[in-house]
Amino acid sequence: MVELDGSNALLRAGDQFKKVHTSSLVGTAESLDLPTVQDARAELDAVVLASLSNKQLDGVYREAKVFDELVLATAESPVNDRYEAAADVLGISVRTAYRRGQRYAEQGIVGLVDTRLLQPHRPAVSTEWDLACREALESYRDQSNPSMKSVLNKANALYLSRRPQGTVPSRAGAYRRLRELDKGRYTFGAAKQRRSVAERPGGVLGRLRADRPGQYVVLDTTPLDVFAMEPVTGRWINTELTVAMDLYSRCILGLILRPISTTAQDVAAVMFQVVTPQTWGPTGNEDVPAPYVGVPESLLAQETGALPDTIVVDHGKVYLSQRTRAVC
Repeated sequence: MVELDGSNALLRAGDQFKKVHTSSLVGTAESLDLPTVQDARAELDAVVLASLSNKQLDGVYREAKVFDELVLATAESPVNDRYEAAADVLGISVRTAYRRGQRYAEQGIVGLVDTRLLQPHRPAVSTEWDLACREALESYRDQSNPSMKSVLNKANALYLSRRPQGTVPSRAGAYRRLRELDKGRYTFGAAKQRRSVAERPGGVLGRLRADRPGQYVVLDTTPLDVFAMEPVTGRWINTELTVAMDLYSRCILGLILRPISTTAQDVAAVMFQVVTPQTWGPTGNEDVPAPYVGVPESLLAQETGALPDTIVVDHGKVYLSQRTRAVC
């Protein structure tokens, strides 16, 4: 089941999809076979191994290799000698090596995992101090860049005012936690970037969904990794490409390539291509049609283009200029 929408369900089998009513699935539903003890144990073992980091997992496999070579593969020597050799290689006591070896023989590779690694990590800093630190960082949003020491002093004072009997974190722990809480805030970076991030919408941004051609036309400019030669001076210059694309059909309605930077006049030229039928490509042979660009000819009642309902741009100066607004 890929999607559940009210009374309809979208099913997938390989590369094939099928939409059915959920009521029809009730009569054909069958209970799954209960997993065996071995299957359940294998799933738990996989979860335990997946919760380890790559470094921890390499250490477990290295320890298993030592037990395989020194304990299980050398059955002719006494057991105590084998575990003493394994303890010397791993740098642990013989008693610890014996306990791990027994767990490895009974449980497999999972028996060598230290259970302390699976315990949830408890932060050394209290949640109340984190809240005070966030408030201190928020207070510097519209101010000049502060120092980390001043932010920590303000956070500690705010925390102790609420919990006089509380204990502030250590100096190293406070600095480490402050760097973690400041990620994405830019409190100690550029002030312009910090204010721009703070003014962005708080909710999850949606996505434009077009239902027909011409509903949304997206304009954007990007610098290309292509250089051109200036015809007079012969010097190499960079180029920028401005493209207008229909969001529904993903067709290019207009484009223009300009040296150095794009101007509002270039944006107006691209918008002129959007509203007028363009013929690009070979046109000498009538049997070979030109590449499809823009509004289909079958939708045109006259020899004119089609006006888009909405033009989507970013906050570039060329798109928000008075000339571009006048062209719209």
